[in-house]
Amino acid sequence: MGMKLERIIPKSYLRWVREKLDYLDLKIDEIGFVTLQIYFSLALSAITIFFFKNLILSFVAFFVGFIFFIFLLYLSVENSKKFAEVVLPEYISLLSSNIKSGMTLEAAIVASCRKEFGIIDKIFRRIGKEIYSGKSVEEVLDKYSKKYKIDVLQRFLYLLKEGVKKGSKISDLLFEISEDLRSRNVLKKELRAIVSLYVMFIFFAAAFGMPILFGIVTYFVQTIQTIAPKDFEAKLPINLPLSFKGINIDKEFINNFAILMIFITSFFSSMMIGALKEGNEKIGLKYFPLILAIALGVYFVVQFFVSQILGFLIF
Repeated sequence: MGMKLERIIPKSYLRWVREKLDYLDLKIDEIGFVTLQIYFSLALSAITIFFFKNLILSFVAFFVGFIFFIFLLYLSVENSKKFAEVVLPEYISLLSSNIKSGMTLEAAIVASCRKEFGIIDKIFRRIGKEIYSGKSVEEVLDKYSKKYKIDVLQRFLYLLKEGVKKGSKISDLLFEISEDLRSRNVLKKELRAIVSLYVMFIFFAAAFGMPILFGIVTYFVQTIQTIAPKDFEAKLPINLPLSFKGINIDKEFINNFAILMIFITSFFSSMMIGALKEGNEKIGLKYFPLILAIALGVYFVVQFFVSQILGFLIF
């Protein structure tokens, strides 16, 4: 199975998966991950075709299952990066204190590691071990800067490398870096608080406002089509070659159009929320299932209540 997958799956995708799995330090290779991804997608497709007896929906289900695994892997990496940005100032502060107390750089790197630092703990334990094994500090720092593409970590490793190379007082440099990173994290929290009002507006507009509007409008369009005579024709009072005939729109088409628009709006709204809240629109896709579920629920509930309340007035 593994050899066959290597021939079928693009090598660029396998490399991307391998890079993300290495980053998360998961005990599974890229072939195992893709195999699990395909089995999950096939199971989802089989369940869909069993319940809905629709081949197109089963293909859609397979695609959704495949994309779900990609998004799950991507989101795990992004969450790990986010956590690294939060704990890195604490690690650097400990590193500065240990160096100031008289430890060598490699000893301080390992001694400052804590399990609660997560990925930062793993990265710097490996850095310390490689320096202990005899490799140069610059070479090791360069290697991990390229491997773990976290902006603040890359900048820190670069500054640390330059400080070691130029022989500056490392403890003071590290203290200043930790304070700068703390200030940066505080500023990011303040910015999130400022944009939270815009995020709430987008969320309520997509999850409640739009489906309520669609629920009312689609019901009235369907009602007008039901009560309007098929041979109805209205002409304008002025002498223009225009006339209006009876409405002939399929009810199923109206309903499907509304659901499609809710799906599209929920998708782009979630990306907008991600861009505003996290600075990355892709991360916002984690809000998409929640917004879509609420919006569809509101849409069908509004349709039901409008038909119950207004139905007896019309008929």
